[in-house]
Amino acid sequence: MAASRTPASTKTENMGSRTMLIVKFTDVVTGDTWVSGLGTTPVAYWTAVTTAPGTQTNCAAQATLAAGTFTLIPDEDTQDVTLFVMV
Repeated sequence: MAASRTPASTKTENMGSRTMLIVKFTDVVTGDTWVSGLGTTPVAYWTAVTTAPGTQTNCAAQATLAAGTFTLIPDEDTQDVTLFVMV
């Protein structure tokens, strides 16, 4: 069941004029959300799955963004997902 998530960890990296947030989640299911609290619209964002696939042969995830809330969409439920956000 999808839920609002708290990250397992969040790391901030300086990239010159930009900042990269590296936000890690565990056991993500389709539709889980994260309310980012960002005061600005990201320049870019993407995801990476960090666990091996279970019953499927692929292992990927997507994220959508609306009004500061990211919705995570892994190919397979119960995956560890890292969200990268450049602001």
